[in-house]
Amino acid sequence: MNQPVKPRRRTSRLIDLTGEVFGDLTVLSYEGYDRNHSWWKCRCVCGAVKLVAGHELRRGKAVSCGCRRARRTGKSEAGRVCKACGLWKPVSDFSPVKYRTVQGTKLTLKSRCKHCMNSKQVADREAWTEEVRRRRSFRGGLYKPAVHLGTTVEQLAAILEEHGPLCDICGQPTRSPNRRLSFDHDHRTGKLRGLLCDDCNHGIGKFKDDVALLRKVIAYLERT
Repeated sequence: MNQPVKPRRRTSRLIDLTGEVFGDLTVLSYEGYDRNHSWWKCRCVCGAVKLVAGHELRRGKAVSCGCRRARRTGKSEAGRVCKACGLWKPVSDFSPVKYRTVQGTKLTLKSRCKHCMNSKQVADREAWTEEVRRRRSFRGGLYKPAVHLGTTVEQLAAILEEHGPLCDICGQPTRSPNRRLSFDHDHRTGKLRGLLCDDCNHGIGKFKDDVALLRKVIAYLERT
């Protein structure tokens, strides 16, 4: 319950609201005049007692102690309903979270309780781990190139085994023994052209696969 308001003298005539009912609130007594408003002690149908300004009662802005909103949204000062499990739980079962507004940083509670949040994180972690295992099981990451080139993992694995570890341009292996050669393809037709190391693959990519531009580069290097 709010602290009682210190009575002050008011100049206008007071309209007695004692015994009046406004929504779920029943006016019990007049508590005083402060901050340019008359304050009334009201009892809600839920049993809570609260001080309410008279103008809020007369204009319909105050119709309960806040329990109506709590029943409608599942939230109250004591607890709230978890959106995941649908159970009402105390505030201590929800983790706080900060969010920024124009007025500044505010603090609220997460919509899921701690138990449901932990369960969701465990499920997401297990799903992520299973996805990583699935991708890594496709013979050293051949799944994405196979999908991109419109072929199968088995065909790409056979091409790698038949080709060998040397680049088609520089004739050198990859820098890391754990890395395979890249599948170079024509970006217009999507046809596989060969297997290149990362340096050569990035190099022709920087020159946009333009033969005329590469001839200019050769002429420049020969001139200098």
